[in-house]
Amino acid sequence: MPTHRSNATAAPKRAAHAQAGVADYWIVNLADGQVEIYRQPKELEYTEKRVLRGKESVTPLALPTVSVTADELLAKSIS
Repeated sequence: MPTHRSNATAAPKRAAHAQAGVADYWIVNLADGQVEIYRQPKELEYTEKRVLRGKESVTPLALPTVSVTADELLAKSIS
């Protein structure tokens, strides 16, 4: 499985998820060392995008008592 998706590949998948109403869509981008968080789907796009690096953390919408950092997600993705 490739560790990096070009925007040409990622954009249609992101649009499909937005159209399906997926509220919290994450891409663990190993090549760039970041986690991309997309939220608030509207038609074929997300209106909110956040990029996490290092110790920056996020709380999944489905698990409001959990917080995870970009470093934690990136480490688990390569092990």
